[in-house]
Amino acid sequence: MYLDALNMAKDVDNEQKINLFHSLSKVYKKSGNFEKAFLFSEKYHSLQDSIFSIRKTQAFNEIQTKYEVEKKNLRINLLSKEKIIEKTKKKLVIYIGLALVIPLLILVFFYRNRIKLQRVIREKEKELFLKEKTELQQQQELEHITGIVEGQDQERNRVAKEIHDGVGGHLAGIKLKLHQINTPLKSEPLEEVIAHLGTVFNELRNISHDLSINKISDKNLETLVLELIKEYEGRDEFATELVVFPSDALSKLSAMLKHHIYRIIQELFANVSKHAEAKNVLLNFTKMDDALNIIFEDDGQGFVYMDNNGIGIKNIKERLMTINGVITINSIPNAGTTVIIDIVDSKL
Repeated sequence: MYLDALNMAKDVDNEQKINLFHSLSKVYKKSGNFEKAFLFSEKYHSLQDSIFSIRKTQAFNEIQTKYEVEKKNLRINLLSKEKIIEKTKKKLVIYIGLALVIPLLILVFFYRNRIKLQRVIREKEKELFLKEKTELQQQQELEHITGIVEGQDQERNRVAKEIHDGVGGHLAGIKLKLHQINTPLKSEPLEEVIAHLGTVFNELRNISHDLSINKISDKNLETLVLELIKEYEGRDEFATELVVFPSDALSKLSAMLKHHIYRIIQELFANVSKHAEAKNVLLNFTKMDDALNIIFEDDGQGFVYMDNNGIGIKNIKERLMTINGVITINSIPNAGTTVIIDIVDSKL
């Protein structure tokens, strides 16, 4: 039966053949057919060794394949780790570079800003120096002009005293002497000379009073201006309209402002009398807080205005510089002249 099974087991697997060879070897051994028993025992061991070898080879191949797969996976992991390490190195290099470059850029930025700031400071110091230099020059010029104006005023006052005490006194003495001589003579020509001397004496006295500082200090500006207007109207030179707004605008001026403004108005009237041939003059004072606006307008023949028009305008400008004032002159030939003066002063 084993032999029949063996003949039928051509297509069966080797495991069943091994079992059949082993069973046939045992049967022949029990039946005493040792030759057959040895033959099937050899086939049994041969097939078993063959199957073992195949299994061993398969196991080896599996192990080798597994080793190769693991080796490949290990290599892949190693390459991945190398890439990660490479990326990490690159990042580290970038971070180190940034760590070095950013402070350097910050230092460069602060250095440039410091240089720029120092340049700005030097420019500001230069501007401040030039400004202080300009202010010093202006202050020196103002002091110089103030000295000139004060000197002119002192000279005016000295001349006024000389006229009043010297020439005026001599004229008064001459007039008295002539009057004494003419009392017994009763000469009409001599009486006319005495009258002319009286007129000259009065004019000299008026000039002396106009030049004197005492006349200005004893009266307010509006009164002084009205007396000046009355003097020119008394000579039938031109008619003057005076406007003061508000009504007390000229009543509380400081002594210095009053003095300079009066001398400026006096100079303007003198210019109209000498050159303008005007019939009418408008003099307007307008005060607003710390500002005083003066408009002096005539309908005379006008002139072509230039900065070097004359010593009178120069004196006016010098006085205005000492009291923080500015002057604007608009004049058209044959159409009159308008003078606008603006003064800004906390003592107004």
